[in-house]
Amino acid sequence: MLHLEHFRAESTRVNMECGALLLYILFSIYSVGARQKPQIRAESNCEKITRSPFYVPEFIPGKWRVYYTWGIKLNACTYVVLRSVSTQTQTHYAKKFEGHMEEEIDWYSSELKITTGLGEQLLMFAEGDGRGRFRAVETNRFFEVSPEVPVSLTKYAIKSYHFFRYLVLLNCENFRGYLMARPADRFVTTKEIVNLIDTILPGENGYFACIPELNEVYKQQ
Repeated sequence: MLHLEHFRAESTRVNMECGALLLYILFSIYSVGARQKPQIRAESNCEKITRSPFYVPEFIPGKWRVYYTWGIKLNACTYVVLRSVSTQTQTHYAKKFEGHMEEEIDWYSSELKITTGLGEQLLMFAEGDGRGRFRAVETNRFFEVSPEVPVSLTKYAIKSYHFFRYLVLLNCENFRGYLMARPADRFVTTKEIVNLIDTILPGENGYFACIPELNEVYKQQ
C-alpha cells in the first residue's frame, strides 16, 4: 500500500513538472514569436515599397515636413532633413566609431545623413541595387551604449512618390516611418496625402502629423 501511494505521489510530481516545462516551452515560443513579428512586418512593408528602382540621390537632400507617421505619434509638426555626406563627415564618424562596430564598413561609401525633429541622426549606406534600401548607423545612440557592446547597422528604406513630391522613410526593423513632403510645395494636398496612405501601405494604420484634425475623421471612415 505504501509503495502504491509513493508511486502515485511520484507520478503526480512528474506530471506537474512536465506540465510546468510544457508551459515554459509554450511561453518561450510565444515570446520569441512576439519579438519576431514586428520585425517581419517591418521588413515586409519595406519590401513592398522598394520593389522597383527609383533612387536618384540628387533629388533627396533638403528639408521635408512630416505629414503622416507609422509606428509613432507626433504631437507637433516635425521636419526631417536629409543631407549629402561630405568627406569630412565620413572621416569624423570613421574615427568616432573605430573599434565599436559589429561589422566592418566603408565609411566613405555613406551617402546620406538624416536628422529628424525627434533627435534621430542616421548615417545611411545604400545597398547598391537602386531600390532605396539602406543600412544606417544611428549616430546619436553611440554614447547610450556600453563601449563593450558593438554598434549594429539598422535597415531602412526610402521611396519617392509623384516624381519626388513625397518621400517615405521606413525603419525596416521596428516598423516606424514617415510620409513627407517639401514644406514649400504648394501642390501638396490633403486629398493626395490620404490617397497615398491607402496606396503605399494599405491596411497599416498610422497618424496624421501637421494635420492632426484628420486623425478623428480618418478613424471614422
